[in-house]
Amino acid sequence: MQNKYPVEEVFVTEGVPEYTFVKPSNYNEVLVDIRRAGKPVIIEGQ
Repeated sequence: MQNKYPVEEVFVTEGVPEYTFVKPSNYNEVLVDIRRAGKPVIIEGQ
């Protein structure tokens, strides 16, 4: 089940947002790479 939140709760203009994750289109590929032992993965972001 996918949770949906109002955009203003995810992208706030001040303070720390409660929700900070937005699932990218290649999420499943990234998840497979993260779970693969010995596979280097670089995750960037604020």
